[in-house]
Amino acid sequence: MNIFKLSHLVANLNTQKKRPELSFQSLPFTYPTILLQKSPNDVNCLVSCAEMEVCRGRESEALETYRKVLSLDADNLAANIFIGNYLYLKAEREKKQLEADYKKISAPTRMQYARYRDGLSRVMSTGYGKAREYLQKVISQFPSTEAQKTLERIKLIEKEVNR
Repeated sequence: MNIFKLSHLVANLNTQKKRPELSFQSLPFTYPTILLQKSPNDVNCLVSCAEMEVCRGRESEALETYRKVLSLDADNLAANIFIGNYLYLKAEREKKQLEADYKKISAPTRMQYARYRDGLSRVMSTGYGKAREYLQKVISQFPSTEAQKTLERIKLIEKEVNR
């Protein structure tokens, strides 16, 4: 792509989005976005945009983008790694919050204990369970020791929840 076409795309993006002017200094962050306007279903561009969103601290937008990548290419390694780790970390936060809330109760009743166990089961099925699906896809494509360790941690948590 020559410099004229690139500057034309930047100018078009500025007028269409009505946001502060883009410049060539911001191109490392906007270039994948500009390319996506030309080919919105290009997996490589989507992955680049998702990585850019992660770098900018926009995890929820990155999650949406990676989900779109998986809708186009279910075996995309980068998308499976990100979503699996994202869901695992989200489940970890939810579990820690449940445990902290339960520990605040000095003398829990059976009903409070049952709610705590139900919360753990919900986190296991919705958070850890979904994370496991994505990480197993990663392991089937690439022998990642970190993904394997995370899957082992999920198994331990599952045993703890199901006891």
